[in-house]
Amino acid sequence: MQIVNPATEVVEGIEETSLSEINPRITAAREAQVHWGLKSVGERACILNGLVENFHQHSEDLVAAIMLDMGKPRRKSIFELKITTDLVRHTAAHAEEWLAQDFVAGSTILHQPLGVAAVISPWNFPLYISCTAILPALMAGNEPVPVVWTVFRRS
Repeated sequence: MQIVNPATEVVEGIEETSLSEINPRITAAREAQVHWGLKSVGERACILNGLVENFHQHSEDLVAAIMLDMGKPRRKSIFELKITTDLVRHTAAHAEEWLAQDFVAGSTILHQPLGVAAVISPWNFPLYISCTAILPALMAGNEPVPVVWTVFRRS
């Protein structure tokens, strides 16, 4: 798939996930989810906090990817990475509270993993907006499926 960097008008190619690759990815995600879903919320939070360190270690690559994908200026791409890092920390810090067993009107509410989650994300804040859906799914014990697919195709 060809994309145009709106800031430079340079055409770049990204590899699209073929339809034949989607089912194997869902199968792999289901297998991974079994192990992920057995971890406690605290264990999941600890692992996601490690993502913050990973973001820091790869910050230049992430900023460059956001700049390329969006044509965003560097300072705005750095800001997106910062707010995403803050979101990861916030989600990990509050996950046990948010996913705790609750009692409402005589009923017990339990938060349990459902399985594989697919996330469709808008383009304008690619890292941050994707994480607003991916992080809660992960914290609840679900497993996202990595797919890059163009929904709207030109003929």
